[in-house]
Amino acid sequence: MRPAELNRLTVREAADRYVELVRAKTLTGALSLSTAEVYARDVATLVALAGEGAVLDDLTGEDVDAILLAFARKPDGRRAEPTVGLQSASSQARFRRSISALFKHATLAGWVQINPMAMATVTARERGGLRARAAGVDAGAGAGADRRGQGVGGRARGCGAGGEGAAQAA
Repeated sequence: MRPAELNRLTVREAADRYVELVRAKTLTGALSLSTAEVYARDVATLVALAGEGAVLDDLTGEDVDAILLAFARKPDGRRAEPTVGLQSASSQARFRRSISALFKHATLAGWVQINPMAMATVTARERGGLRARAAGVDAGAGAGADRRGQGVGGRARGCGAGGEGAAQAA
């Protein structure tokens, strides 16, 4: 159920409230501390890219696309010397999931009328995923392979859900 009234918060106010909620979830065991810190870092990045004075409800799908593209172009801050180049596809996907969770909560809390993530079109393409890389993908004899040699996902290539298309859609 949605709140009857819209609470027009700035991006900074919404981020602060959301991060407080995320950190509270670590106390109940609903989230690990490391996951909460990743969410907090990604939400802080959202504030920097969107502008802390912007009203969260005023952000559109186009704005979210611009934020996602700005993040993709941002140097990876985890390294001592930032490298020139793009964020990895997995970092982009993680950032998208983090801000999507914020907007989902914002919709339920009455901070936004419509979740702008539904109208965002920018997505990162991840190739393979961790399971495929860990399994060695070559002979179908990795940890994710089944007895018939179908490989990770349990289906032969091109056979629908669970194969390569499912990894790309995520």
